[in-house]
Amino acid sequence: MPIEFEEATAEAFSLINNAETFVRAVLSGRRRNMTPDADKVEIRPVRMKDEIKLQIIEISGTSSKTTNIDLGSEMISKQMNSGFANILIESISQTMTIRFTKKVTLRYSKNRAKSHSP
Repeated sequence: MPIEFEEATAEAFSLINNAETFVRAVLSGRRRNMTPDADKVEIRPVRMKDEIKLQIIEISGTSSKTTNIDLGSEMISKQMNSGFANILIESISQTMTIRFTKKVTLRYSKNRAKSHSP
């Protein structure tokens, strides 16, 4: 399914900033001719003083840097645009994957989670 990068990242940003359904996001790999600041970035929601924040863990080699930010922060968009080739976003109801291939095409898939009935 052809889709523009801006459209895909806007939807990803929306999923990440939904505190009620967001589970985690992983940004990894590097796009051709680009160099992100970290090897991998993990994003997950955390509760701090009765408030939901996003915890960003930037992994570079053997070191990691953890930062807590508010929902809706532009730091998320900055990370998604920094040159990562793979972006995975998991929520309670769906999984979204954005991948840049060798020929600079965007692969986008979105799967609904299966509901588990008792």
